[in-house]
Amino acid sequence: MNFKNYFLLGLLLCGISACSSDDSAGPEEPVLQKAKFAVSVKNDQVAKRTKAGNTDYDKTVNKLTVGIFGDSWSTIYTQTPTTSVDGQFSQIGPQEVYAGDVQVVVVANASTKVEAALKSAKTMEEFIATPITLSDEYSENGLTMSSQVFDDIKIIADKTNYFGYAESKGDLPSVDGQTDGVEIKGDGAVKLVRNVASVSLKSINLSSEGNYNSKSFLLKEVFVANVKGLSQAASREEWGKIETPFTITADNDYLKYWVGEMFEGTMDMGTYKYGTQTESENLKKEETENCLLTDSWNKIPASIDYPFYVYENVNGETNSTGKNYTLFVVRGDYTYTSKGGGDITDKDRFYAVIVNNPADMNASNYEGVGKHNYVKRNCKYEINLTILGPGSEVPYDPMISTNLSTAVKVEPWNVKNVHEEVE
Repeated sequence: MNFKNYFLLGLLLCGISACSSDDSAGPEEPVLQKAKFAVSVKNDQVAKRTKAGNTDYDKTVNKLTVGIFGDSWSTIYTQTPTTSVDGQFSQIGPQEVYAGDVQVVVVANASTKVEAALKSAKTMEEFIATPITLSDEYSENGLTMSSQVFDDIKIIADKTNYFGYAESKGDLPSVDGQTDGVEIKGDGAVKLVRNVASVSLKSINLSSEGNYNSKSFLLKEVFVANVKGLSQAASREEWGKIETPFTITADNDYLKYWVGEMFEGTMDMGTYKYGTQTESENLKKEETENCLLTDSWNKIPASIDYPFYVYENVNGETNSTGKNYTLFVVRGDYTYTSKGGGDITDKDRFYAVIVNNPADMNASNYEGVGKHNYVKRNCKYEINLTILGPGSEVPYDPMISTNLSTAVKVEPWNVKNVHEEVE
């Protein structure tokens, strides 16, 4: 091979080497700049019932799980909050994160299992759709709560980014004497909404205005039925829907509903309830002493003002009108005086109320919360029952010869009055 051929071969090899070097370089990876992130949520302490039945605080924040999702990264972490000096806020951080445009969501009091599921989420949609279980609401963790998804949040590099400390975005809040940070959300502390509703018996009264001369009522128990045992961790909107739709294709699918008490045979189903549901002692309150109502109670029942925590149930059983909407049921012995003068006692009579039945509602009943049907999270449903007659022999069917009139006032969590007259 002559010199000319060697020269040409050398040029060819150099060209191949240059092309190979260009291909392997590829596009440059973006450099993530570090930042710090701190969250503040508002403390709104009002009375609640703990698992033991004592009064505590239903807005207690025991721990916070924060999900931050950027363009090419995400971080999900859980911390126990500290309380601000004035006691108004629970706060966590600063936590090391990356700068850039992000989405942020906060969940409070997640159980260990739910916390692990949240941390495995790859996207915001997976995070907010994480299932939560009703049994966790009766644990020592406290009630689960969640924020909306905050879009278009920009974390600033080399800064402490405060989320919920000041009213205006761009403010420079002083936090524990530190003034090196900047508010990136504005509009004050992050608002958390409970993932449960509360249903309770507020009062029972006797009336003789109907067909019966009511004499007394011995209250034995109250319980709830058709309670959804699952929900989801959060919603995109503040106070948005988190109800889990149930697909019923087999009888055992009804176990996804929970009930306070099971009955034998045909008594366990009826017009308002279908399917064998999961029994939970948390959804029933029995009276251990004789609580007799005449003109007044001889002893205030333990079930008065005793809240049951339930998940959203707006849809009931899809395509089955009237079935499996959340029910509140009272059982007791009703005594009336007959026209002949003797007293007659009908034992174990049931008074079932569909919670927030739209047939009994109108727009003027709602204050501070939009008109809705059935059970919505973060509402309190307090039931006032006026008994005019014996009620029903079975728990889940409409009462025979019954007048049922309802007046409801709905407010966020604190007040939701249901007035029932039952004959």
